[in-house]
Amino acid sequence: MPMYFTQGLEAAPGGRRLLLSGGWYGVSKVVILEYDMSSCDIKEVFKVNMEASLFGEGLTQLVDKESGDRLVYALTWRQRKVLVFKAVHGSAEQGEVVERLE
Repeated sequence: MPMYFTQGLEAAPGGRRLLLSGGWYGVSKVVILEYDMSSCDIKEVFKVNMEASLFGEGLTQLVDKESGDRLVYALTWRQRKVLVFKAVHGSAEQGEVVERLE
């Protein structure tokens, strides 16, 4: 059994950061990696695990025009939910959960 499948991978604007979502029941997660090409150094600057009942799929990042907050939208598979996370350097705050996609 795999640890998880890479379901979403996106380069953040400005370079140096990759957004990753991994899916598998019990281990789905959202991770932001910061990298330095000159030193080949990669570090995890944001990580949040999804509930065990969720199978993570793709993700994207948007900036809230009013607050300037960087928000990560992570999709789930069969549960048809979108999880919205406020990406804070070194921590995670789970935001609003949208129950159904229209």
